[in-house]
Amino acid sequence: ASFIQTTGKAAMVWFYFQYDEWTDHPAVKNHALNLAAPATNRHSVTAVDFALVGGKKSIIKKGVELGCSFSVPPVIARLQHFQTLVALVPLSQLLTETDSPWLGPRSGEWNEPANVVESVKWIAKMKGLTPEETANQVFLNYQRMFE
Repeated sequence: ASFIQTTGKAAMVWFYFQYDEWTDHPAVKNHALNLAAPATNRHSVTAVDFALVGGKKSIIKKGVELGCSFSVPPVIARLQHFQTLVALVPLSQLLTETDSPWLGPRSGEWNEPANVVESVKWIAKMKGLTPEETANQVFLNYQRMFE
């Protein structure tokens, strides 16, 4: 049995793709992680968080459709790509990213976990909410992921 099956807890799985590997129809190389399979065939995956997604909008939309979460780093303050991601993903599927030292809100400055507030402010602005409402929802999203 897998770790997830044994513990019933979510696990964070990191994938790294070169930009040219992202297509409108990505190939699933590890079929145990095939999120598009019927629920009975994907028993070992209970939650997925796409961190630092750099793919096409179609990949983001498919992830949303499948119920995946997406992490937003503080670099959203200066990169349109993450602003687009927030526009495409419902608040209930957004998380914040804290361990991306090279993706701070200001160019040339080292990022740190305290900058997560910048991600929250941008998400709030784009979703028409207060930072407090947004932070509360993101916290609930994390709780749901690790229940």
